Amino acid sequence: MSRVIHPESLPILTETADGTPIDLPVLRETVEDPLANPGQTLSLTSEQCYKLAEQLLPRIETTLLDTVSSSPDIDWQSAMQEVRRHLPSLISQASEKIR
Repeated sequence: MSRVIHPESLPILTETADGTPIDLPVLRETVEDPLANPGQTLSLTSEQCYKLAEQLLPRIETTLLDTVSSSPDIDWQSAMQEVRRHLPSLISQASEKIR
């Protein structure tokens, strides 16, 4: 079942010290491909999905902030590619904690 997510309802991952919003790019890409190993499906309850999201969001934010702060001249596309590179291990670590 697919859900429609409106970009304006997405949280901002980074805040300024004075609370001024930052114009950040919004990830709009969706993946329609089946899992790499279809014989190994992941079935999560709604509660487990929320727990997984709670585990992932701070880790994704930390990865993004670390990438941007370690290379201040990095563009957002490269920063997001770095987050994408780390995402499988972040998902794996977070999913272990909810089981």
